[in-house]
Amino acid sequence: MDIWILVIALLVIAIILLIASFFAGDDQDVTEQMNEYTVQQSEELYAIKTRLAELEKSQNTPYNETVVYNSTDEVYDDEPVESQEIEEVSDNQHEMIIRLYSQGYTMHEISQEVQLNSVTIQKVIDDYIENR
Repeated sequence: MDIWILVIALLVIAIILLIASFFAGDDQDVTEQMNEYTVQQSEELYAIKTRLAELEKSQNTPYNETVVYNSTDEVYDDEPVESQEIEEVSDNQHEMIIRLYSQGYTMHEISQEVQLNSVTIQKVIDDYIENR
């Protein structure tokens, strides 16, 4: 019976120490580590930006220059979009349009390559995307 009292007493002490360890003030170490990590990352980012600026300066391209692409739908054909009709597309032209589109060519480049208007090319590409 004396051994069971000793086991229960040790178990109670272990539980109390476990609970106390959860409430121990370990937050300061984590906060300091996060601050050090943030400072280190900021310094590395600054070093990368300065190196990038040096490389761009040696290439004569400004660091802050941004290229703005016009996101509107541009039609390069002479006719306005409303007056363009969907042309008949042969199997070879269809395959070529899909291949060029998959390779990243623009609508204008594809229309020049296959000799079709932009509306027809857009229709073929839309059908291709829907039926993938």
